Amino acid sequence: MGEEKDSLQNKLDQMEQRFRQIEVMLVDPEITSDTAKLIALGKEQGKLKTNVTKYWEFKMITDEINDAQEILEDKSVTEEFRDLAKEEIQHLQAKHATLLEQMQDSLITAEDMVINSIIIEIRAGTGGE
Repeated sequence: MGEEKDSLQNKLDQMEQRFRQIEVMLVDPEITSDTAKLIALGKEQGKLKTNVTKYWEFKMITDEINDAQEILEDKSVTEEFRDLAKEEIQHLQAKHATLLEQMQDSLITAEDMVINSIIIEIRAGTGGE
């Protein structure tokens, strides 16, 4: 499972990097003057946007979980504050798991769509002379 998570992390990092490259390219005057490139990059960015925004949210939640865990480990924090941190961690971990599942499903769906496969059924004609 750890290997699968690393693979997912690498894929999402690559998508984020490509998304950022496209953002830079879209403001380049050379690209903006070429309508065909502009359209192609816009479409590619649109395909990446959903997964990348979920990934950004995922990373933000990961950071928030780490911050809450630091609060739990801090001995100078009151017990009441630690209880709040525990509740927050449980809430964030649920969101974290949901986002992870959504990203995995989205990537699988995206890979299936890249295949562009169709099924054609050919039948013998009926009737005629």
